[in-house]
Amino acid sequence: MIEGDIASQRINAVDRRDVFKGLLAFAALAPLAGCAWAEAAKNSFVSPSRTAFLAEFVDTLIPATDTPGAKASNVHLGIAALMDGWASAETRTTILAAIDAIQTDLDTRMGASFMVGKHSMRLDALSALDAEAFTAPRPGKWKDYRTLKALAIRLYYTSEIGASQELRYDPLPDGYIGDLPFKSGDRAWSL
Repeated sequence: MIEGDIASQRINAVDRRDVFKGLLAFAALAPLAGCAWAEAAKNSFVSPSRTAFLAEFVDTLIPATDTPGAKASNVHLGIAALMDGWASAETRTTILAAIDAIQTDLDTRMGASFMVGKHSMRLDALSALDAEAFTAPRPGKWKDYRTLKALAIRLYYTSEIGASQELRYDPLPDGYIGDLPFKSGDRAWSL
C-alpha cells in the first residue's frame, strides 16, 4: 500500500504545514513513550466503534508481513490517544468526521461493511480510495484522509515495532559509518 508511485506522490504531496502538524503530534506523543497507548486511549473522544474501524483501517494500510503490522503496534490506539491528549476541539472534530467519511466511502466501494470484509476486498477498496486521494491535483475532500494516513504511518514507524522490527536498527556499536551499504529490497534504516 505504501510502495511505488503512490509513495512518491505522497512524498511530493506533503507541505510545510503537514510536516509541522506531524512534528507537533510527535511532541505530544513524547510523554506517552513510557506508557501504553491503550492506557492513554481508555478515556478517548474516539468511540469504541471508531477505534475498531481504525484498527482494521491501519491493519489494511500496513498489514503484518514478516514483521508485525500497524494493528499489532496499536497505531489505532495511538490515534485515539492523540485525539484525547493533543488535538484541539477543532482538530478532533475534523479527524472524527474524516474517520466517519472514510468508513462510509470504503463501505460503499466494497458494497459491504469494511469491518467484516475479506482482506483482499479491503485492500482493493483502500487502494482505490488512496489512488483518488493522491492523484487529484488538489486533495479536496480527501485532504483529511491524507492527514490520517500520514499520521498512521508516522505512528507506526515511531512505535517500538516499527522502529526496531520493520526498520533495521543499529545503535552505532562500531561508531559512526557515513556510508552504509544498501541494495534494492533492503529494509530502510531506523534513525
